[in-house]
Amino acid sequence: MKIARFILFVLVPPVCALVLLSACNNFATPPRIWNPGQSYLPGAVISGVSPSISAIAGVREITVVGNGFSKVADSNWVWLGTQQAIVKRVSLGAAADTLVIYRPPNNGLLTLKVVVLGSDSIGTTPYGLESPVSTSDISSIPATYLVMEAGKNDTMLIGSYVQSPKGCYIYKLSPNGVDINKYLDTAYLKPLINKKATDFAQGFVDMKFGPGGFLYATFGTASTTAKSLYCLEPDSATPVVYAKFTAANNAGYFDFDDNGNLYTGKSTGLFLVKRGATPLIGAAPVAVGDYAGITFVEIRVFNKFVYAASATNVWMSPINSDGTVGSKQQLVNISSDTAFTGDKITSINIAADGTLLLSVSNNPTYSLYILQNGSLTPYYKDNILPTGIDQLIWGSDRYLYLSRGKTGAATAVRFYKMGIAKEDNTPLHGAPYLGRGL
Repeated sequence: MKIARFILFVLVPPVCALVLLSACNNFATPPRIWNPGQSYLPGAVISGVSPSISAIAGVREITVVGNGFSKVADSNWVWLGTQQAIVKRVSLGAAADTLVIYRPPNNGLLTLKVVVLGSDSIGTTPYGLESPVSTSDISSIPATYLVMEAGKNDTMLIGSYVQSPKGCYIYKLSPNGVDINKYLDTAYLKPLINKKATDFAQGFVDMKFGPGGFLYATFGTASTTAKSLYCLEPDSATPVVYAKFTAANNAGYFDFDDNGNLYTGKSTGLFLVKRGATPLIGAAPVAVGDYAGITFVEIRVFNKFVYAASATNVWMSPINSDGTVGSKQQLVNISSDTAFTGDKITSINIAADGTLLLSVSNNPTYSLYILQNGSLTPYYKDNILPTGIDQLIWGSDRYLYLSRGKTGAATAVRFYKMGIAKEDNTPLHGAPYLGRGL
């Protein structure tokens, strides 16, 4: 009897488990994940791209031509390599459809892909993108304030101010964007113009090439230095104060026209300094235009106009035959645009076709804007350029240089070189710096 009970104890659990497992084997048929009768849209077909084959640095938008695109922009997914591009607009036509996309930040020989939601295939074509921007690390320059000017073959001259040992220095950054060498400091000016060491213990405000092929510069807020505009000619044995002003806040940012006239201002108005009878010495400054009370952040001359910028506005004034300027016309006012809340204009520059480029600080997303049809738009829509640009400088070719370095923080001191182009792949050069040819 005990043996029978033992056999029953041993056999009953497996039998019960077998019964239970057999009951669990009754699975419901799962739903199909693919419906063989489902109809799909025809896939996108790419028949052309503009610019064709590839886009050089500076091209901001690319047009894809083909068929099968969706009329809903967001239903067209466009990829260049592994980077999805932002679709600006789509147009459907009887013969062909077009997609306009913003250039993404990656570069190289890539595959352009168009995926239309609800379709059963992908349109592809090879496409190239030139790198939009390159970076130079200039943090080795011991400076808390930097201004820059482009020299021969795009050698960049970098004006810096250091606290210890206190003084102003100019460094040369080679065209390769790597090699940095000290060019000169302001010590040589002191004995030539009977100045004390403390007179040049202020940062550069502006620095540009001018008559004679020499560098001209203005300095900071010290009462003595800021009353003069200097010609930085290392070999001169005579004083090189190019122009003297009556107040420390009269000479700041400046530029030359093609006649050698110099336009400058800081916060009390715009001043004209004509070429003097003596080489390297300008005539007495004369107030011109209606810029009283405006604090300048940049002054440029192009096509017989003076362009002047404050932290919130950009104006232009025609240059008269005698060098004086007419009434100013407002081009930009960012204080009235909520997209620029908290932003400040830091620099402006002009392309050879008159296009105005403008940089801003404090914006968390964009640093460079372009003025088109009376409104400002970011130069690149995607996250391509750094934020917090201090100065825009045109080189001798199709390259615009952007400096970021006035903060003095080593991680922030950088220098950028970006190509500029039209949407048809035509390189766009900068307006000539007229002082260089005098």
